[in-house]
Amino acid sequence: MRWEEIKIVSLIEVQLKDGRILRGRSSEHYRGGPQNPLTREELAEKFHDCVRRILKPEQAKKLMEVVESLENLDSIRTLVDMAAVP
Repeated sequence: MRWEEIKIVSLIEVQLKDGRILRGRSSEHYRGGPQNPLTREELAEKFHDCVRRILKPEQAKKLMEVVESLENLDSIRTLVDMAAVP
């Protein structure tokens, strides 16, 4: 199976105060998925938002740079050491 063939869909159910239940499905073309990917800037913003409570801004920036160039690493240890929270 190829990545672009994978479908991630959420089933959504909401019960209203009057007891009715509304059901639906999320779009297969959700933002950030294979068919509607994030831009490089959006991905960086999401990454920084996720790590902002545990990494200093400069540490997050350097980690992002390493992640973007994994193919150039001699050892995964570099990435592990940079991602470690003191």
